[in-house]
Amino acid sequence: MAALYRCVISPGIAEIYSNVGNVPGIFPIDLRRQQYAESPAPAEVRVTFLVDDLPHRCLYPDVEFGNMRGEPGGNTLHYERTLFGPIKAKMEVKELHGHPIVTINKTYYKFGKVRIGDFCPPGIHLQDILVTSLIMQDYAPIFSVAFSGDDGILVLGPPGVGKTTILIEAIKRGFKFLGDDLVIADRDGYLHACPGISTLAHELKRMAKLRHYTKKTFPREMALCFLSDKIPLAGLFFKWPYLGIQSLIPQAQVQDKAKARYIFILARGNNSHVEKLSPAEALRLLITINRFEFPFPENHVLLTYSLLNPQFNLSRLIFTEGEILQELTASSACFLCTAPDPDEHFSLIQQNI
Repeated sequence: MAALYRCVISPGIAEIYSNVGNVPGIFPIDLRRQQYAESPAPAEVRVTFLVDDLPHRCLYPDVEFGNMRGEPGGNTLHYERTLFGPIKAKMEVKELHGHPIVTINKTYYKFGKVRIGDFCPPGIHLQDILVTSLIMQDYAPIFSVAFSGDDGILVLGPPGVGKTTILIEAIKRGFKFLGDDLVIADRDGYLHACPGISTLAHELKRMAKLRHYTKKTFPREMALCFLSDKIPLAGLFFKWPYLGIQSLIPQAQVQDKAKARYIFILARGNNSHVEKLSPAEALRLLITINRFEFPFPENHVLLTYSLLNPQFNLSRLIFTEGEILQELTASSACFLCTAPDPDEHFSLIQQNI
């Protein structure tokens, strides 16, 4: 069988398949080359991303929304945009209400590295499609880190607040890994591990400040950090290596799932303190923070597909996500944790669990 790349986002729950080893624009995922025959039983959510030739636009259905075309009630959406002269970026999205398949042409793959207006890197669409596919299966993806002792501890905050640093400090102290960047919650209040996603590859400069991290540990990664400092947009030409938590801390243990008991929402401030939150206020903050990384209600591909196909009800998905997160905050002790840096945040977390 033909080889492909496969990322197990969360064992038994979500997987991504691809015929290329790098998807521009998506959060860091661990795509590994694998034969179809080696795959275990399929996960509940399976999203496929392909780079292949696509037909000319004249073959597409008649209903048009900007650069997209589709057929009312159909399961396929076509996107085509002229970049310059005869050069066109094309995308085909199929089965969003089942097991989605996203196909782009080689031009889109080559030039779709940065956002220009409504022209986005393909990984942005793939990420939003993964999120909606999970919600359709009654899971709520959360932009956060999580770890567990006897109970699950969910830590979230705006980008750059230091969540990954807190996770590493927790793992060093014997807590088990659940997620870094993405955690999946279900209706029963359990947090499911997502070992196939990690922000560590993009946190190397911060990691370099940790006392157990040296240039000798990851020489190639440090070289890429140097390039990104000295050469603007170097990240567009060099593929960042995937670094899971066990790359930095080999003794780290992954727990499949844990019942959530604590939710800590982080904020930066000069004075360190912790404030107990009501479930309603915690839910408001959680959903707001989640939209930084998972703005799927604004994705124009999903909006157009929802207009054409009633089986993909975007309004219903937003409602379902809110229900799951509401149940999560109602069954957990929720805190707003304000501190000047991640070390202080972690100390406050320890004092309240």
